[in-house]
Amino acid sequence: MEALENEIEQLRIMMIAVAEQKGNLCDPEVVHISQQLDSWIFVVQQSMPH
Repeated sequence: MEALENEIEQLRIMMIAVAEQKGNLCDPEVVHISQQLDSWIFVVQQSMPH
């Protein structure tokens, strides 16, 4: 689980950096990273007890 949390944190940092660099939240690279981030967050949420 810690590895997933680290991956999420790294993607979050990368997404923010790319968004700042591009100056546009709709840039395809930012959107792609955001989608990856969403996928990992979903995995973590599914593994949590309900």
